[in-house]
Amino acid sequence: MRILYDGACPFCSAYVRYSRLKARIGEIDLVDARQAPDLVSAYAADGYAIDDSFIVDDGRRVLVHGAAMAFIHGQLAPRWTGLPLLADPRLLDAVYPALRSMRNGALRLFGVPLITAAQESLQAGAETEEPAIEPVEKRTRRREAT
Repeated sequence: MRILYDGACPFCSAYVRYSRLKARIGEIDLVDARQAPDLVSAYAADGYAIDDSFIVDDGRRVLVHGAAMAFIHGQLAPRWTGLPLLADPRLLDAVYPALRSMRNGALRLFGVPLITAAQESLQAGAETEEPAIEPVEKRTRRREAT
């Protein structure tokens, strides 16, 4: 399982730290998208924009927006805690645009560009020599976002 998130976003980073996903779920790759431009490009080629949502990929499907949050919340706590009530994808999809706006506002406040803008800036300033790019294995995945 892989979660691709914005490591420069204070909310995203706090969410990943707070949830202690590795301790609770086990085998999981928590990937700072700013440190993985090739991975960001691979997901973008499949139609997933990292600046629109963090990405949860369990190997069979890719989840974004409220569906990604619902999946994580569903994994974190037993039903008796009430957290699964916050795992309703429809509810989370309704609030996700506000969460994304808060993230974007915080990044602007701290002078941090969005991930794709930062990568484009780096590419524009890079030397003319093209780096070797490994081919990305295409998997059949079902996009799930409610």
